[in-house]
Amino acid sequence: MSGRSFDETIRAAGRALVVGIGGGGDVVGSIAVARLCESLGTPASVGGVAWERLPIDPHPGPRSLAEIRGGRPAGRFAVIAGPETTTPQGVRFSESIVAERLGTETALIDVTGGAAGVARGLGEAARELGCELVILADIGGDAIATGEESGLASPLCDALMLAGAVELMAQAGIATLGAVLGAGCDGELEPDEVLARVAAIGR
Repeated sequence: MSGRSFDETIRAAGRALVVGIGGGGDVVGSIAVARLCESLGTPASVGGVAWERLPIDPHPGPRSLAEIRGGRPAGRFAVIAGPETTTPQGVRFSESIVAERLGTETALIDVTGGAAGVARGLGEAARELGCELVILADIGGDAIATGEESGLASPLCDALMLAGAVELMAQAGIATLGAVLGAGCDGELEPDEVLARVAAIGR
């Protein structure tokens, strides 16, 4: 992957898995990246994290594989979800709703095993869906925050997913990219803060 641009890396892949990394509705944002992949000639699947917001799922924190009903396990830390995939209490994941709307399966990653579990889950989901490229999609930009931003509220899930991606590249050799959409749209970082971080990373 070294030396290739973002677009070139996508074009070189047979299929991509685009994962919204912040939990909740981030899987919806991953659809935009999947559409970009398709416009570049690479089919894509989408997915996200088994961690809904409290207004949706009153259970605090992420859900483990053992707490996911109705999906198809793809190893120890990933489930291939369909429209009927829920928590034990019957709450549908955002990925389940996206699966229903798109008419296709989605990936659901269990982050309860830490970064090592995330790496394994991403690899399991990618292999199950026939993907050789994983793209981590952050909605809003908190994944690239420094930690000093006054509005930063929920970077934990993003940080776990990014740490897992590093392990995935090192251990499984699966090509991995990051994408940020909708600078500041989640109400945490200001758009100028996100753009400043993008500029710093790009130097």
